[in-house]
Amino acid sequence: MKVTVTTYLNVRVGKPSVNAPCYQYLAPGSEIEVDGNLYRGDPYEHNDLWLKDEASNYYWSGGVESKNNDLFYKPTPSIPRTILSEMIILKQPLSGTGKGITIGILDTGIDLRHPSLKAACISDENFLTRHQDESIKNDHGTRVAGILVGNNNVIQGLAPESKIISYRTNDNNGNTDDDAVIDTLNHIIDNNVSIDILNLSLDITYPYYDDFQTCIDKLAKKGIIVVMAGFTKEDKPRIIRGIFPVGIFHRGNLSEVNTAINPANKIAFLDEKIMTMGLYNAIPLPVPISSLSAYTAVTSGLVAKFLSSNTISAANRIAEVEKFLQEYSFGIQSENSIIPLKPYKNENG
Repeated sequence: MKVTVTTYLNVRVGKPSVNAPCYQYLAPGSEIEVDGNLYRGDPYEHNDLWLKDEASNYYWSGGVESKNNDLFYKPTPSIPRTILSEMIILKQPLSGTGKGITIGILDTGIDLRHPSLKAACISDENFLTRHQDESIKNDHGTRVAGILVGNNNVIQGLAPESKIISYRTNDNNGNTDDDAVIDTLNHIIDNNVSIDILNLSLDITYPYYDDFQTCIDKLAKKGIIVVMAGFTKEDKPRIIRGIFPVGIFHRGNLSEVNTAINPANKIAFLDEKIMTMGLYNAIPLPVPISSLSAYTAVTSGLVAKFLSSNTISAANRIAEVEKFLQEYSFGIQSENSIIPLKPYKNENG
């Protein structure tokens, strides 16, 4: 299987390590024949996956791409596929695949070169009002989409049969463009866009709170569920009504538990990394995503599964989703031990 070198790349002899012997390097444009598997080794630029040729020379995978952009490598058994529906622990069994549900993702944009994301995406719209770079260099939105609908050798998302609409509201540095967020929400409202869930892993600054709240009130009347990274920081001066905030807390930090599990946040999770898909480079490299963003997407995926297996009118959706999150989450006060990948709720809220 041939791959093309994209940067000056050292040839490591004998093992996938930056400390392995190196007697030559390859220039960009060079082609090498590899066995098509991925091997774990030393991390370089947060990527610890390597390729190997028949002579047991190793090549850092971040320095190559496939000649065929539709080609995906098969990970070796040592790199397990993330199947979120088998990993998330709920208080009750939950069916549904997200079929018939549309999720709007307000983020940095989505790299639609991934076949599973491209197939799921209804449209891809850029609402940025500043720093308008058409190319997507920040993979945060792509990682979120992977948790929701990804379906490749790296991950199977929680709601793989859902459809998504990508709204670009964050620039390539990850900064939220507040005007873009408000413009996006007004676009959805004014054009009656058919959306069931909005996933927001972003920060709204204080001057925009009133406009944001006005949009949320209108979305709520349409029965659109807004799942948002939760209010866990002191710099959140106000609470937004009508959204479903998600919190996280770190192991052993009881003060964080009290912050994350509060009446404002509907549910919260223990901080545990989730591996998902990043920007497409013909090799599906598993990458982590910040935990608050990850579990915001997990919550959106769970809501999509719930909605796809129940017929609920727009007028009743918010109440039914709130009830669902309460019934399927675990009470933090009554649990003997706190474990990852379980949603927790505040029984005293």
